[in-house]
Amino acid sequence: NMFQAVIGMSVEPKKFDKEFVVDKAILDRLVGKYVLAPGIEFTVTVNADRLLVQLTGQQALRVYPESDTVWNYREVVAQLRFDLPKEGHATKVTLYQNGQVLPASRKKE
Repeated sequence: NMFQAVIGMSVEPKKFDKEFVVDKAILDRLVGKYVLAPGIEFTVTVNADRLLVQLTGQQALRVYPESDTVWNYREVVAQLRFDLPKEGHATKVTLYQNGQVLPASRKKE
């Protein structure tokens, strides 16, 4: 941190771990629509092994995996956590942003 650098301590630059890789079969289980509120939903798609999330009325943004179920935005400080049962599709995604916790349930196809 800045303070350590000022007092002359050696500071290791933050290392970014190699990006977590999610199996394609898992990606496919996250795909779907999740209802946040009436008329507002997350649409989760996969394009070239990248997970894209679009909120109604906004552009789709790529999210980056921390694990199979925890994904982070880079454009905004926000995180998505998917509820993934042992089998089948994710049942819910929860958005964590600005201290808010906003759950969205999978829309029945």
